[in-house]
Amino acid sequence: MSPNSIVLVVDDEPIGLEVVKALLYDSAYDLHFASNGREALAKTESLRPDLILLDVLMPGMSGYDVCRTIRGTPHLADIPIILLTALNDRDAKIRGIQSGADDFISKPFDRLELSVRVRTILRLNRYRRINLERARFEWVVASAEDGYLLLNSADQITYANTAARRWLDLPMDENAPLDNFLTAAQKCFQCQPEAAWADWPTVAAGTRQLVRAQNESADSFWLSVDVTADESGGDNSYLVRLSDMTQEINQRKLQWSFHSQIQHKFRHPLTALTGHLELLHDDAEGQFDHPQLIENAYRASTHLSREILAVLDYLTRTSDNGGEEKGSCTIEDLIDIAERLEAQLPQIYLRLRSTIHNPRDYEIPISCRQFETILWELFENAIKFHSENSPAVSVIFERQHDMLQMRVEDNGHTLAPEQLKQVWTPYYQAERYYTGQVPGMGLGLSMIAATVWGVGGKCAAFNRSDGQGLVIQLTLPLTALQDATPIYAMAD
Repeated sequence: MSPNSIVLVVDDEPIGLEVVKALLYDSAYDLHFASNGREALAKTESLRPDLILLDVLMPGMSGYDVCRTIRGTPHLADIPIILLTALNDRDAKIRGIQSGADDFISKPFDRLELSVRVRTILRLNRYRRINLERARFEWVVASAEDGYLLLNSADQITYANTAARRWLDLPMDENAPLDNFLTAAQKCFQCQPEAAWADWPTVAAGTRQLVRAQNESADSFWLSVDVTADESGGDNSYLVRLSDMTQEINQRKLQWSFHSQIQHKFRHPLTALTGHLELLHDDAEGQFDHPQLIENAYRASTHLSREILAVLDYLTRTSDNGGEEKGSCTIEDLIDIAERLEAQLPQIYLRLRSTIHNPRDYEIPISCRQFETILWELFENAIKFHSENSPAVSVIFERQHDMLQMRVEDNGHTLAPEQLKQVWTPYYQAERYYTGQVPGMGLGLSMIAATVWGVGGKCAAFNRSDGQGLVIQLTLPLTALQDATPIYAMAD
């Protein structure tokens, strides 16, 4: 029982009010008084008391009338009412029950009986309210769009709402035994980034995600995972919230891809176009070959137009399917893309190496456009984080069973352990102090990870062991094309 329980005492006799006040005064109740039925109803409306002690015999509006009025008012109907009566006959009690009373106390009062009855009614009312609020909470959680789970200290699922059961493929029967959370999650999803899950279920500062890779019949699916610890009960328990972030991830990838393509697709032809037009504009004495300059400008404008239309087409296609771009490219395509980007970025000294024979016979489940965007981002990062903005970059393709491992190694800055842990976090930029002075949106590596995780791959970032610089390692599913040598039979 709360020490602040509000008790409204209703009696038309001042002596009756004084008696109840004296009997309950030493208890921790917030006592209020009314001397007639109308006043009782007005104070009930304003106070919303936890209990009403209501005299039966009052002139005008009797206690029975007050009781019936309260029970007929929806937002007041649950307030407990004890009738105070000098009547001790059976008919009076039946009438009181019919009017909605919860209990009776006969005058003159016995101090102990009054105290026990009041305390018992208040305690029962408190339990009723707790159960009602719990039922309302469970109803809201059960029908919520987000998934909610309760875990004990051993990571065992003790409760899961409908959304959580559906996403984690848990039995809908609430009486069926459940796995621990990580076991259930890993049956359907990858836990990414892996470093953020190392101390599960400890509350972590970074983001945790569950990723179900795309397949032939379904797009990739993403859940964010938030956990709150409850230490009030001695043994730790945890409340876990799962939120569908698939649309958000797709929109981020679309934004990042568009931003990246705008930079490198338009820069080269735009520079050529404006450069040749500037020469024409300034060549008043006819020193240059005007027809050739016009031809070069025309070619640059045609190239620029083609790239603009390609980007617009890309936006239309990704918008039509929710921002998820599907496709594949061969290992030979990857090598060609790397060489083409080297030509657009003269700041980079590129070294390419592949140990995969017949690279045109094997493919990865991302499109050429996606890979071009990924590699451009990695090359741009290598330039940004090199002291002279002219890094030496190695791109190495190797087979690891049925996976392609691509390593991009540069000779720029190394990162601290905490920076390495955060590089896959959206909007994180690897500065010592986050000033926003490093160019870019801070989405690059996190969106590379989103693309790779979305097809069932893995990402890793670590400092070079043989000198200054960073290694980004992407591992992607590798598939042999029709009539190609099976992957397991490939020579290294």
